[in-house]
Amino acid sequence: MLSSQYELLQQLATPLLDQRKNVTVESPFYSTMNSMALQIDSIKHDVESLKRKRSAFDDYKGIINVHTGVPETARRVTATSSSESDIASSTSFSDNEALLHVPDEAYSPSTGLYSSNIQNTEASVNSLLPEQHKYKNPFQESKVEIMLNGSYILPPHRLMASLIKTYCRVGNPWIPILHATFEPEYLKHRLPRSKDIILYAITSVTLKHSDESDILPKGDLKAKWSAGCRQHVVMKARSGQLEVETLQALIIITFDAINSGECESVCEYVRLMVTGLESIDLANEENVNIDTSNEIHGLSHWSIVEGRRRTFWIIFLLERLTKMVLHNCFKDDNEYLEKAIKRCLLPCERMYWANQVPTKSRRLLRYEFLTARANEWCLEYDKSTLGGLAYSVEATEMLSHALNLFIQYNRNEEALEKLIFQISSMDNLLMTWKEKMPEQWRLHPNRTSIMDHNLTLAHISHNTTIMLLHQFVTDNRILLVDSRGKLVDASQEVCIAAVSYLSVMDGPVSAQFVFCLFLIGKLLLTHAVSCGTTLLNEFETIMTSLSDISKRWDAISGGSKSGFAGRFLSALQDSKRRYLNHELKAETTKHIIHSSLDIASSRNFDDRI
Repeated sequence: MLSSQYELLQQLATPLLDQRKNVTVESPFYSTMNSMALQIDSIKHDVESLKRKRSAFDDYKGIINVHTGVPETARRVTATSSSESDIASSTSFSDNEALLHVPDEAYSPSTGLYSSNIQNTEASVNSLLPEQHKYKNPFQESKVEIMLNGSYILPPHRLMASLIKTYCRVGNPWIPILHATFEPEYLKHRLPRSKDIILYAITSVTLKHSDESDILPKGDLKAKWSAGCRQHVVMKARSGQLEVETLQALIIITFDAINSGECESVCEYVRLMVTGLESIDLANEENVNIDTSNEIHGLSHWSIVEGRRRTFWIIFLLERLTKMVLHNCFKDDNEYLEKAIKRCLLPCERMYWANQVPTKSRRLLRYEFLTARANEWCLEYDKSTLGGLAYSVEATEMLSHALNLFIQYNRNEEALEKLIFQISSMDNLLMTWKEKMPEQWRLHPNRTSIMDHNLTLAHISHNTTIMLLHQFVTDNRILLVDSRGKLVDASQEVCIAAVSYLSVMDGPVSAQFVFCLFLIGKLLLTHAVSCGTTLLNEFETIMTSLSDISKRWDAISGGSKSGFAGRFLSALQDSKRRYLNHELKAETTKHIIHSSLDIASSRNFDDRI
């Protein structure tokens, strides 16, 4: 029945889908048509899956004599003519094989359909099987087999599919390295074996998010499985097997580790990734040799190269974030990375990649380049090709540059004059960068559309940089145009971005998002103390946002340990208490930055300043 419905649907939809070549990528119908094509393809996969399940059900006839398919009237296998041990020995099914052959959904020979209730399936099949062949949920047993030959194994298909779905919803939007076809290809059993390392990483970070309570392991076993899958990724990276997939798996576990506040682990993972960049020369986009057998079916050469490019830039983002919040993690800049960012193109807007529409972006525009050619850079590329990830890369680079300026600043007249010039140049650059941003990516109070994760982060990072610059100007009584006004405007834009995002998006939030909110909260407190003004209302919005993010982490971790957001929230609450008690003294911009780094890298989460 379902097969014939699929054939009819395909006949009706084919003429419409054939018109896709006449629709431009900018058209709202383009995404709809692609979605329709994926849905039809998914139905085709379901039909094929049902056929396989029917075949699997027929395999049971060797040990189950099914007359009508109705459990109440089925003749059970008994031991009247032979004992259960004889039956067991006469069949070729081991306990594990019997488990593998139990259909996910009950098939009824009388109707040709499957029941969607897996519990009914277990009950009906179990009623027909000898005890040693009865289906048992392995995660409900006291001894759970999650290892094979001393190594942790991937979850069964149903659970893995659920974990991939969860990851694509809450993780991949922040670190968009997996193509839109990754999940559909897994469901079709067509992912190359080279992608297994990514599945281990996904399992590690998403088990705690999953709500598949009927098939998930319980208690410590769940945590052990998660840790074991992470260790599998790390051990492969340590062994020197640093393919693109290994780097992508490291990205996934690093994003999770930094949100968990695991400083030492983060430093190691980032070092492994940066080493891997150089060993496979990931920034090299010319004459790239790609083994298509290790790639997802149907991806074009351009899409594969774009995926490699995104992997490079997200490693760059994690390296910069690690330097910002864990300043002692790296003593020197990595020579390969600093050269590579000058020649690697920025990632394109996500819809071009999702729909495999080849396009060309531009290279990263760093501080040194932009200050010399601030009026020319906007002419070098089609602005519509850049999206949230590219803007997040540039905003992060500018924030990192500003933090380094203040960390390295020594209080003397010559250094101050040099720093004032750099602040003025950066301020002009930040304004130019914002003005040249396409209208659809700009932030304003009346915005109705939802910004993606990285575009939100780009705006927050950009405005944090502005506030750092102008708080320093205020501290040192430097005469620049309306520093207080710019500081207030930047704090308002951050609040708009944070509230707009958190009110509609669930799941974990980038550690950089948290770090920026804390810096802004401290800057607002210091501004109020040093200028003798009332604390701006935006401070309470910052506190509420940090509290929201911290609660999300507590929900994920079960409240077992404080995450990155929890540390900064506690520190900011303490600063607010001292402010209300008139105990808080004005801090210099440099001291605020250093105190933030101390909190971020503190091993003892209660040892806060």
